[in-house]
Amino acid sequence: MKPKINIPLTRFDWALEAIAFLIWSGGLLFLIINFETLPDQIPTHYNHTGTPTTSGSKNSLWLLVAINTSLYVLITVVSRFPHSFNYPIEITPQNAERQYTLAVRMMRILKIVVLMIFVYIHLTSMLASKLGGWFLPVLTIVLILVIGLYVWKANSTSDKTTL
Repeated sequence: MKPKINIPLTRFDWALEAIAFLIWSGGLLFLIINFETLPDQIPTHYNHTGTPTTSGSKNSLWLLVAINTSLYVLITVVSRFPHSFNYPIEITPQNAERQYTLAVRMMRILKIVVLMIFVYIHLTSMLASKLGGWFLPVLTIVLILVIGLYVWKANSTSDKTTL
């Protein structure tokens, strides 16, 4: 049974939360301010090269906002329960605080990445432009780097005396 402990937020954690909130609220505010000036039809689907393949009502942008908001709330809530996460190492009372801190910080960084993805898609649709062929490769690399860095740090800071 993993210990349930409270992980205090550091200044860095508060900064990550502030960045996430600013990305989320900035995307929402930009849509609210510019909604009336948008064309009635905007791109709603993109292929693997980032080229728009389907268009639809500008009201579909609200679905992106709803998904982004749901993910923001979901990741924020899930991050409050690090004892329920799966870890690459065994969690002991000695390493729980460090491992929980690393895991919650990774979740905050992933939240920022996810919010940036949705806001970028949202803005691209509003401007009726291409996502770009670089979008999927860069997204994949960023996600692998964030998760890979977490796994590396979790393994390098683990309590190696317990097996």
